[in-house]
Amino acid sequence: MSVAREVSRSKPVQSLPELGEIRPLEEIIPRFGAKPGTATARVGSVTVFDRALQDITGALATSALKLPLRLQERKHLLVIAWLLEPVDTGGLMRALVRSSHPDGSIWVISYKKVHERPGIPTADDVLKAALGAGWVDAKILPIGNMLQATKYMERRPGARSASGGLRGRSSYSQ
Repeated sequence: MSVAREVSRSKPVQSLPELGEIRPLEEIIPRFGAKPGTATARVGSVTVFDRALQDITGALATSALKLPLRLQERKHLLVIAWLLEPVDTGGLMRALVRSSHPDGSIWVISYKKVHERPGIPTADDVLKAALGAGWVDAKILPIGNMLQATKYMERRPGARSASGGLRGRSSYSQ
């Protein structure tokens, strides 16, 4: 059998997304809120934080960026999702919310605006999907020259938005 035919029959190797320069883990991991015993999950193919998260939390559940996610429902206090490849953003956010504990947070890592890629969900796409799932953005953390992490938390009924208006899952009369 020729070498060319053998190569074409082998499984394609999936390349990792481009990450650029990442800030030191000692600066990033504590800001995610990882604490000993915290139920933690990573979604996506990037593993650069895995060892540090396991060392701190004691365990790390993982899932590919493919629906349905392979995570337990309503369990994880800390979910880190790497959105650096094409995915249904709405479906993914609903799945992340299902796997996250109500008092937990979801950190979504995406490309900064100047480094966005065609076909890859943008930070704005993720925000729209999170709002639709009842979660709000709480913090943006630059984790490198190309990437940012956005923290999402469950919207609290009656909480005030940045513009001063009431927000929540039910309607409020003033």
